[in-house]
Amino acid sequence: MRIIGLDFGHCEIAAAMIQSMNGEAFRVMNLFLDGNKNTVIPAEAEYHGELFNYFKASPKHFNEQIRGNEVTVMRRDLISLLFRKVMDGIMEYNTEIADGEQILLVVGCPASEEWTAEKSRNEYEQLIKKATGAAEVRVIPESRAAMFSALADGKGRMISAGDGAVVYDFGSSTADSTYMKSGERCVEVSWNLGARAIEKTLSRMMCCEASEKADRLGLDIVPSENYANLERRLRAVKEAYFNGSLDEESSVFAWKFSTAGGKKLTAILDIDDELMDRALGEEEVNVELNGALLAGSWKYCCKEFFRKSKTLIEENYSVKEIVLTGGASKMDFIAQYARKIFPEPKYVVTCSPNPCFSVSQGLIWAGLVDDMEKECVAAVKKAVISSNISGVGWLKDRMKYNMGEKISKVVFDVADASIKADCKDFNLEKTMEKVFDPENIKDQQERIERGISGIMDEIRSDNKECIRKWTSGIIKEIRIQLEHELQKRLGAILAQKMTMPENMWDSLNLNLEKLINADKIINGMIPVKIKCPSRELLVDYKMKVISTLAVFGIMKDTDTGRGMINGVKKTIKEIIHTEQGFWISKAVDSAVTDSSLESHIEAITKNAYEIMTLKFEV
Repeated sequence: MRIIGLDFGHCEIAAAMIQSMNGEAFRVMNLFLDGNKNTVIPAEAEYHGELFNYFKASPKHFNEQIRGNEVTVMRRDLISLLFRKVMDGIMEYNTEIADGEQILLVVGCPASEEWTAEKSRNEYEQLIKKATGAAEVRVIPESRAAMFSALADGKGRMISAGDGAVVYDFGSSTADSTYMKSGERCVEVSWNLGARAIEKTLSRMMCCEASEKADRLGLDIVPSENYANLERRLRAVKEAYFNGSLDEESSVFAWKFSTAGGKKLTAILDIDDELMDRALGEEEVNVELNGALLAGSWKYCCKEFFRKSKTLIEENYSVKEIVLTGGASKMDFIAQYARKIFPEPKYVVTCSPNPCFSVSQGLIWAGLVDDMEKECVAAVKKAVISSNISGVGWLKDRMKYNMGEKISKVVFDVADASIKADCKDFNLEKTMEKVFDPENIKDQQERIERGISGIMDEIRSDNKECIRKWTSGIIKEIRIQLEHELQKRLGAILAQKMTMPENMWDSLNLNLEKLINADKIINGMIPVKIKCPSRELLVDYKMKVISTLAVFGIMKDTDTGRGMINGVKKTIKEIIHTEQGFWISKAVDSAVTDSSLESHIEAITKNAYEIMTLKFEV
């Protein structure tokens, strides 16, 4: 399936795709959107002969009516019309895309809940799918795409999602700030401080100029509902000014206004430094913040946006990287403000090399990793399960050995002390009577029980550590296999930037312990029956040791004697291990099986994959 990333902005539209060879992605290409081979086009649509722009809005506004000079149209219809126009252009003017090819269209949206809530996202995806005819549509936050674009840029510095980064996206309608760190929840701040406010200011200044001129000439300007063409022209001049391509001749902007008498009145603005300083630094704009209004110049509000978003984010999170993107970020003063408010060396400010395409190109990478998630997780799961470390049998064997050794030592210590006392004045007949004496046996059993009770906490601690080593081994293998899969599929440059902090791997280890119910395993391992070894086991051990001593001499410490006694101990220890193994197997099987473990490994791998590929919870 062909993956296309579409940055459907409030003012501009750009699209990109990955051109692949032999099934491996090797480069990103921007797509032509019209017959003039433009890779960026204005977000405008013609409806019944009238031009409309700046109509993009969240799904809750889709059914609103927009009035033009002659016609009224629903916002939903304009958005659908523009999506259809863009998709037709992509299919017609890009020969790399074959007719009838299945398309996965990945479209960006603001990171706010107004867009990303499940209901809103589904409604937007359905509208796009119906308008474009794409086989599949996914809507993801633009901030995630912008971060992917920064990570995938092999020409720039090594930017890692593990250090904590803030993506500042200055678009046409809003300025958005999104904090991103591997495994952390996103923090999103959005102000209606888009570049369109500058164009509206210039338009207002132009209208004031026309009104003053009309007053001097005794004319009345005819009000207009739709200044789409005027704002479009002013936007082009503004872009040229900030790009440095505005010469003396083109800086003089003229526009003809209709008057009540049918005459045309020409107003002129000279787009120079003085006028732009006034538009950005003196003319007032209003920014809505949680029901309140912040009033000030565009530049003042921009500084406040940096300050307030920084304060909000750093209340709970650490920040290292600052990434500037969005078309409006090309204005030099934005980077200057960012570097002043986020000074070096504590912070590092990175400007997207081509902000017009940072979202569309990042959307491709985001779409690609989302698309390959299922296959990648399955490959990692298979590799981990095939490793020796992941089997439940390994855990049982380790815990059986751990518990058996400790309990055996208590049994032998008590029994050996009893044998020594019984054999103090050695007489085989009297000694054997003591061995079988019920009170003597009861006393030894009670001492063994007290001894085991005394090491219960140690046994539990050791068993818990045993489980932790087992789960950490599984997590380590998941990490190795996941990093290998990402490198194989995305290449070394991008994959090595998609790292996860050590503390996040530690958290996943704790999650795995909870999933397998480690406490249930530990608490189910030492039932009362095991605390007190059977009378037969105790008697059998003492009989064999005493018999051995009788043969080799109670006072004679020989290698043969020690060897015989150790052989007896080994036999008894195996019996104790077997008893422990029964209860361990019962306790482990009640909490985790090979089948349930496979499900847990899959869940943990999926969680790790989504953290590493910036699929944050918003």
